[in-house]
Order: sequence, then C-alpha cells, then structure tokens
Amino acid sequence: MTDSVNQWELFGVDTRSLGRYWSTAWREFLFASDSPIRGHLDEVVRLHDGDQLLFVHNGRELLNEPDEATCRAFIVPDDFVLTREIHVPLSALAEVQSVVDLELAALSPFEREDTVSGWSEVGRDEGTARIALAVCSKLAINRWFASLALVTESEKIGAELWARAGSAFVAFNLPEEYERDRLYRRRLLRVSALVGGVLLALLVSASLFSFQQKVALDKLSDAASIFARDTRGAVAARDSLVLANEVLSKATVVQEDYPHPL
Repeated sequence: MTDSVNQWELFGVDTRSLGRYWSTAWREFLFASDSPIRGHLDEVVRLHDGDQLLFVHNGRELLNEPDEATCRAFIVPDDFVLTREIHVPLSALAEVQSVVDLELAALSPFEREDTVSGWSEVGRDEGTARIALAVCSKLAINRWFASLALVTESEKIGAELWARAGSAFVAFNLPEEYERDRLYRRRLLRVSALVGGVLLALLVSASLFSFQQKVALDKLSDAASIFARDTRGAVAARDSLVLANEVLSKATVVQEDYPHPL
C-alpha cells in the first residue's frame, strides 16, 4: 500500500491532490476575505452594530462614510456567539474547510440542524494562518433578528449576519444568498468578460497584423518571381552578347596575326 502511494508522490507532494490544490488556490484568489481581487471589487457594507452604524469594506472599517453602500449587515450580540481562533499550517490550507468543520463541531454545543457558523482568515504568522471561528444557535439569532424593531423587512432581505471575533468580523454562512456576494459575483463576471474581450481583441489584432504581413510578404515574393522571370531573357541575351563579343575579339586577333594575302 505504501509503495502504491509513493508512486504518486513527487518531491513529497501527492500529485493526486494537485487538482484540489489548484481549485483551492483559485478560490482563495477570487473569493477569500484577503483576496486582492475582492478587495477592489467588493461592495461597501453598511454594518449595524447595536446603535452604531459602521461602514466596512473588505473586512476593514472605513473612517469616512462612502457615497454609496447598498449592502447591509448586522452584528449579532456577543451573548449569542461562541468564538475561537485556530492556527492552521499554510501547507494545510488546501484542507482548511475540513479542519474548520472539525473545529466547529468541537466548538458548537448546539444540535447540527440548529448550528450556524462562519470563519474568516484574520492574518498570517510565520508558517501558519490564523482563522477566526464563530458559532451560534440558528433559532436564537432568528428570534433576535426578528425582534429588531428599527429595521424594516425590506432592509432584512439579503442582509448578512456577522459576529465579532476579537478585532475581526466573521460572516455567518446562512442558506440565503447575500446581496454582497451576488453583486460581487456579477461584477467579477463583468470584469472577467471585459478582460476576456480585451485579450480577444488583442489576439484578433495580432492575428490580423500577422495576416497582413503574410499577404505583404506573399506579394513581395510574387513580385520577385515575376521580376526574375522577366529578367531571365535579358540575362540570356546579355550572355549571348558577351559570347559574341568574345568570338569577335578572337576573330580580330586572328585577322591581325594572319592578314589576308590580297
């Protein structure tokens, strides 16, 4: 069994997991909280923390109120939330969801059907990633969310529920799709389509340029062939003239050496 496993290892890496590593890397690059792409395309969130109103973008609180913030989130009170911070080796980030699921199962005192959880990477130390976990009761936060008197039903649609884990924010994974995620995916698709269109336009432009150069070279080659064909007769006539001149020169020399007796 060990020999069969070792056959798939290259420099200590199981090549059978390369696909999972690839998909994990792309998921982190596009959808992780510290993604450079999401940092530019993500929406500003209007965060309600009790009586306070904060504005958060990409997990960071903004000092100034933005011109537009269409997405909403509500901080679940600390009395409803259990939090923990774990350290995951960077080499195990491809399996981070499995690690998080085990830690959340150990942290949660609630039934599986009544558990709402979330996690977020809050930073990295040397060789490890710091992951903040948050767990709460689905029934408890639903009652709390429904009891918010100053929030209309339209404002609750698509709103996120967050928790504080130290200085970081953790968004709970609810079955409903968040408005922020929907807008981010739509904007990501638009940017991807734009980048793809630009690359396609560059490819078409390069292809057209190459085609034009090929046509020009073909025309030049045809012109050279026609010129060579047209000059072939002139070259032959020149060679004949040179030969005639040589014969005439030799005849002249013979005539001078042997003049006519008459």
